[in-house]
Amino acid sequence: MQVIPVTPFGYCSGVERALSLALKAKREHPKRNVYLLGMLIHNETALKELKGQGLFVLSEKDCPLEEALSSLKEGDVVVFSAHGHPSRFDEMAKKKKLIVYDATCPFVKGNMGLGTKLNPLIYLGLRGHLESEAFLANCPRAYFYDVKSRQGNWQEASETPSVLAQTTLGGMEIEAAMQDIQARFPEAKLIKGRCLATAERQAAVLEASKKADSTLILGSDASNNTLKLKEIAEKSGPVFLCLGLEETRKLDLSLFHSIALASGASTSKATFLEVKDYLERL
Repeated sequence: MQVIPVTPFGYCSGVERALSLALKAKREHPKRNVYLLGMLIHNETALKELKGQGLFVLSEKDCPLEEALSSLKEGDVVVFSAHGHPSRFDEMAKKKKLIVYDATCPFVKGNMGLGTKLNPLIYLGLRGHLESEAFLANCPRAYFYDVKSRQGNWQEASETPSVLAQTTLGGMEIEAAMQDIQARFPEAKLIKGRCLATAERQAAVLEASKKADSTLILGSDASNNTLKLKEIAEKSGPVFLCLGLEETRKLDLSLFHSIALASGASTSKATFLEVKDYLERL
């Protein structure tokens, strides 16, 4: 089978930093309990490996993160996720005398810094996503535009707003949102949108998927940036979404002669290369 590898692949810089920080926390405090508050990154395989090295994952699926943070004991180590967190968590951790490692992606943190300065402001994001929820908690004056429903309280702004976007959104989502917003506020401008890693991968997948008769996206279905790659590739033909080699081996690809291989920002280079090798041997 002809394989068209889509670059860039491997972890983005924010994910690399988060994983390194989690391992550093355990290395520097080998005798303490180290907790990851929320999914550090959206990759179940990587989180399983961290658990294997003695770290604990406190998932938002099991209980509210604030409640999980409240349950930790003095001297415990907590690693905040790459997606950001409400600033009140920092105060809680300080009062409980926890040891804190903040893995918030620099691009996400930069958005939040801008959000505290811009007023009025409309934030484009996905309702319920950790990054959006953290932004809105830290920038309570911001109006919200949910890109999935195209609803929210954004129309309550009384004058021309600035606009910021969740870093992992799709380009078409942002364009559609800006059309809605500018229909009401013609002078509204997008100050900051997708991060560079997200934009580069989306553009590369759009081009590569046109050159193959199928596309395989490597990543978790919990990862918004990965799901956006899948949506983009679906415009050109059949698309498969797999976490790694084990799921890829279960696919029936006998009807295809070529496949574009891409990966989300939370998929490792090693996973990408082993899947690439497998596909080339078919």
